[in-house]
Formats: sequence, structure tokens, C-alpha cells
Amino acid sequence: MRYRIKNSELIRQLAVWLISHVGKPFTGNSLKKMWQIGSSASVMEYLSYFENTYLFFFTPKFSYSLKVQSVNPRKIYCIDNGLARINTVSFTEDRGRLLENMVFLYLRRQTKEIFYFQEDHECDFVVFKQKKLTGLYQVCWRLDQDNMERETSGLLEAMKFFNVDRGSIITMDQSDKFDIDGKVIDVVPFYRV
Repeated sequence: MRYRIKNSELIRQLAVWLISHVGKPFTGNSLKKMWQIGSSASVMEYLSYFENTYLFFFTPKFSYSLKVQSVNPRKIYCIDNGLARINTVSFTEDRGRLLENMVFLYLRRQTKEIFYFQEDHECDFVVFKQKKLTGLYQVCWRLDQDNMERETSGLLEAMKFFNVDRGSIITMDQSDKFDIDGKVIDVVPFYRV
């Protein structure tokens, strides 16, 4: 009623799709095609409704250019993990994505300046406070030999890009420390963040 939405079923379906894809990138154009919405501008308007009501947050890809940020995919985060778990249409329990969502919510309480980084690899969170870089974070449920390279490569790439010597991988309950090519990666359990 607040936004005088005519097709509330479309908005509901869009919300369920977004909630089922927490932590994943999307574009307004891809949603426009998927839902056969008239224009990308309409999609962005609908997304602003969700953001204004604090149901979802949309994190841009890091760039020093605002124009580049606006045309690149954004990642979706939900205000509440319980809401995401109960309303998802996914048949798998993706604990890693839910942990990433919890980390986002924790970081969002500190600052609104949160981005993700991606060139060859992805780093989940690039965090600034008052335009000053305060941290680089990768999130995974459990760090092991199968995902070690994927999780460290995105973080290391971001560390080189921003010319910092330290970054963190946040897990559910692991602690460790790695020194790779002079860069220190702290593995930190979420409860210690």
C-alpha cells in the first residue's frame, strides 16, 4: 500500500527469489529478463522498496568509480537469517551463505561502507569507515584442503589490490594463521569477530 504496488504477487515472488539467493550477485537486467518486468528502472525501483524497508541490503562491487559500482552486479543480504531459512525455496541448507549473511549483518552495524571485491577471484567483504579501509574478509563455513585455494586467492588478490598485509577468513569455529608471500591471513571463528 505504501508504494501503491499493483502487482503484489510479482513483488512477493521477487522477494522469495532474493531471499533464496542471499550472498549471491545479481543485476537489475538479469532480474528484468527473469521476471519479464518492463524495464530495469522498474526492477531497481522494486529493489529500493525492499531496501527502504530494511528487508534486504544490496552490496556493490568495489570500484573507485561510482559509475562502475552502479553498473556491476550487487550481492544480496537479508535482514534476518531465520527469515531467509524459512522462506527460501532452496532444498539445500547452505550454511556458508547464511554465515556470510550473519557476518554482513555484523559488519553493517559498524558501517554502511561495505563492498565485495572481484577481479580474477572474489573477496566477500571490503570494509571502510569514513572512507578508510578497515578490513578485508572472506567467509566460509569450514576451511579445508578442498576450498583453501579458492578462499585464500580472493582474499590475497584484494590484499594486493589495496596494498595491505593482513586479511581475515571468518569461519564458524576454526582458528589459524597463514603467511603467504608476506601476507598474513587470520582464520577467525565468527564468535570472536
